[in-house]
Amino acid sequence: MNSDRRRITLISTERTSSPFRWGFAPDSENHIIYVRNPAMIGHALVTGLDELGRDVQRVIIDHSISADEFLDLLSTLTDHFPGDILFIHSEEKAFLSSSGRGGNRLMYSLSAADVQFYMRAHYLVESSDTVSSVALA
Repeated sequence: MNSDRRRITLISTERTSSPFRWGFAPDSENHIIYVRNPAMIGHALVTGLDELGRDVQRVIIDHSISADEFLDLLSTLTDHFPGDILFIHSEEKAFLSSSGRGGNRLMYSLSAADVQFYMRAHYLVESSDTVSSVALA
């Protein structure tokens, strides 16, 4: 039985070497789990992790699906998942889907600097200077 009660960040990436040094330390605020098959993200959010009683705080999709697949994923989510979904699409463009008032999802267009800020603000990378000079691709 797993006693780790940190909130989960699911990461799906096809990059063989990511520019991000994810915060894997045992004392990190995030429990980072890689999802090898991006098609499993929706299933994990809707049924899999819920049945295990685990709390997924956010999903980061780093170049592993197309824009159409991202929209399909968003259309399958219910009010059941209120967390963020960060979709890093290209070197210059990313999108953040988050819950708004009343449970509706909002979509924000992000620049590389916005993604860097998001990563630092949520302690997803090992140190604040890790992504300061990293582009999205």
